[in-house]
Amino acid sequence: MNRHFSKIGIYLLAGLWAATPMPAGTEEEAMAVFTMSEQHETCIQVQAGQKFSLKFVTSPGTGYEWELAAPIDERLLAILEIKSETPETWLLGASEYAIWVCRALSAGCGLIALKYARPWEKNADPAKTHVFKVHIQ
Repeated sequence: MNRHFSKIGIYLLAGLWAATPMPAGTEEEAMAVFTMSEQHETCIQVQAGQKFSLKFVTSPGTGYEWELAAPIDERLLAILEIKSETPETWLLGASEYAIWVCRALSAGCGLIALKYARPWEKNADPAKTHVFKVHIQ
């Protein structure tokens, strides 16, 4: 009798464990991360409704920052958050990572055109440009 009860108890515990919601932040950990290629553009493919992030190197100590070079098509893409990640180093002026968290809204092909510029230099050419071509299924 005890043996039978033990098996039922194990199945119940396994069922409860499987039904337990995932801890907060799990979606963040599973999010697709796309890094900037060495070329002028990076092509990525995502699903409609998918949350993803773009990650690229920046050096904020120089005054340069990545910003949109052109408006995005808000029917296809949304930029949810822009944050930075500092590598663990003690070097002053070390590069950081800019992380743009985005969501694909509907099927199509959208562009996220970026420029690396100093915001106060309105008429200066950007130091770099890059385009993320986002193919949404």
